[in-house]
Amino acid sequence: MINETPVEKTRRAISNHLEMLGANNAESLHETMLIHNGLFCGRKFKCDEYEVVWFLEEDEIKFFSPVGELLKACSAIECLQGLEHLVLVLVCLSGDGLFGLLLLQQLSFQGLDFFL
Repeated sequence: MINETPVEKTRRAISNHLEMLGANNAESLHETMLIHNGLFCGRKFKCDEYEVVWFLEEDEIKFFSPVGELLKACSAIECLQGLEHLVLVLVCLSGDGLFGLLLLQQLSFQGLDFFL
């Protein structure tokens, strides 16, 4: 994980978001490259009937439910920040449980939802 490329980090963040949205086996994403007028424009991911589209030029990631409903739209940076906060919470929870729970409450207050 230390030497991950930005694409690998984003892929892992998307997988974690899908898991939080209810997808099963989110670590086994099916990935497709998106080409428009002969140019690479993004990536599409599928997992457990959920779909995610990452538009590179717009730096936007959209998460869709199995029935096609837009569940979430965010920038790649926001998606990665969610992953970094999740790692921080897990590290804290593995140490002092009380501190970890207080941190978890603070992150939830800031609009970041985590499920234990």
